[in-house]
Amino acid sequence: MDGNAPNEHLDDLELASACARGEIEAIATFEARYFREIDVALARIARSSADRSEIAQRVRERFFVAPPGGRPRIAEYAGRGELRNWARAGIVRIVLQFVTRRPRDVPTEDALFLAGLASNEPSPEMAYLKARYGAEFKASFERAANVLTPRERNLLRHGILDGLTSDELGALFGVHRATAARWLASARERLSDELRRDLSARLEVPSAELDSLLRVMQSSLEITLRRYLVNADVEEESA
Repeated sequence: MDGNAPNEHLDDLELASACARGEIEAIATFEARYFREIDVALARIARSSADRSEIAQRVRERFFVAPPGGRPRIAEYAGRGELRNWARAGIVRIVLQFVTRRPRDVPTEDALFLAGLASNEPSPEMAYLKARYGAEFKASFERAANVLTPRERNLLRHGILDGLTSDELGALFGVHRATAARWLASARERLSDELRRDLSARLEVPSAELDSLLRVMQSSLEITLRRYLVNADVEEESA
C-alpha cells in the first residue's frame, strides 16, 4: 500500500488494507458500498440476461483471494483515487469478460499470421507479396503489437474483437465516450505507425513503395490484428 496517499483517500486506503488482510467486516463494508456497481455495469453492458450472483462471486475471488505466492488484487489499490472508482473499473472489466468472452480456438503463431495474410479472393499480387515480404511483415507486426501499452491492447481487444461501443468502452475505462473513442483511434494509429516504422527499417525500400505495400496488405492486416487479439491477455492497470 502507498503510505503517501492523499489525505482525502486515507479512509479508502484503510478499508482496502483491511480487505487485503481478509477482515470479514471490512469485506462486508466494501460489498455494501461498491457491489451496486455490478448492477450498474450489467444495465449498461449486458445484452442478455446474466447471473448477478455468479458475477459477484467472481468479483470476490478477483478482489479478495490471493493467487498462489501473490497478494489479493485489492492490495494493489494505492489511494491515488477514490476506492469507488477503482472498484467500478475492476467490476466493469469482470462484467465485460463474463458477457463478451467465449471459448476460442487458439491458433499457433505461424498459423495466426498466415491466416491473416490469406485473402478471401487470392490474387497474384497478394501471393507475391506474401512470398516476398511475409516474414518481414510478420516480424514487424509482432514488434509493433508488443510496443503497445496494456491499455492500448485492451482498447483494441474490447473495441475491435469484442465490438464494444464508445459508451461501453467509456464505462470500462471510467472516461467519457468521446475520450474512449479517441483513445481507441490513437491505439490503432500507433500500431499502424509502429508497423510502418519497423517495416521500413527492415525492407529499406522507398517510402512510396512501402505505402503501396501497406495499402495492398491493409485487409490482411485487419485479419491479422483480430487474430492477434484473440491471444492477447487482458492486462489490468492498477489504481
